[in-house]
Amino acid sequence: MGDAKQDDIKGAIEYYNEAYKNEKEVLKNKKNDDNDDDKPFIKKIDDYYRFIKATNRNEVLFSAIIGLAECYKEKESMKAYQLYKEASALNYDPSFTFTRMAEIMMRQRKYKQALQDINQSLQADPQKETSNLLKSEILYNLADYKQCSDILHPLLLRSFKDDDEKQQVSLYNMISRTRFIEIIIDCYLHLVDQHLYKTSANPLVHITLDDDDKQKLTSTIDPKDLNQLSSRVVIIHIALMKLISKISKNNPELLPLIQIRLFCINFITKGIMESSIIQSQGEQPNFSHPNFLFKAFKKLSLILINNK
Repeated sequence: MGDAKQDDIKGAIEYYNEAYKNEKEVLKNKKNDDNDDDKPFIKKIDDYYRFIKATNRNEVLFSAIIGLAECYKEKESMKAYQLYKEASALNYDPSFTFTRMAEIMMRQRKYKQALQDINQSLQADPQKETSNLLKSEILYNLADYKQCSDILHPLLLRSFKDDDEKQQVSLYNMISRTRFIEIIIDCYLHLVDQHLYKTSANPLVHITLDDDDKQKLTSTIDPKDLNQLSSRVVIIHIALMKLISKISKNNPELLPLIQIRLFCINFITKGIMESSIIQSQGEQPNFSHPNFLFKAFKKLSLILINNK
């Protein structure tokens, strides 16, 4: 059996189909073939699909199924989904197969099924970062903002910390991360909205601003000027820190309500910092709208100023 080049999808499908049919037939006729030394195994080497040795025939079949699924996942995603599902039954690398299934369901906007699939993936590897990120995105689309933020918050903080410890930060990774910064900011905005009924009648959780700061926050801002936005974010951040210091001594039970607001402003700050770096390199952050940070800050500041 010859090689099939990786970008030759038609050739790869023929190649994997041959292996797939062959291995299913072998497994059907030879159920105890573990001592057979001449077992092929499909693997990508130097951009080619090749056969090498494998430990058992189920592993060969798994690799053939995965190879087919990878060929179909872009243009025939549901066919790919069924192949990943078949591969998952062989119990090799369930984290990979169920994650692929969840990705396909996400693209199909079948979020409940996507959640079931990613939970299966995380049973096999609970700490896998990419799977947890995908789960947070699925939960966001299901409007489960609390659980989404609970998963995403520590992942982003760890990602920022890892970057601080590195000499060089990947621009691609930073651009990708802005998608999740947007998600967590929007989650916290929804949670702030949900908590307003608990705070609107309670003056203890209202921020205090002088007239100058109020005027700065309500004045017109250039929707492309991140420096102007940053100066306004600082005003809210200082006001929230003062409020937290005040109520932590006298009313600690109110802290969770204020911390959600602080988390939101902190991630807006990170979004500004990362956007500035990305734009300085001639690229754009991966936000759903170019003015996302400005709109998010405006919404949060109006809530905090008016508390309604």
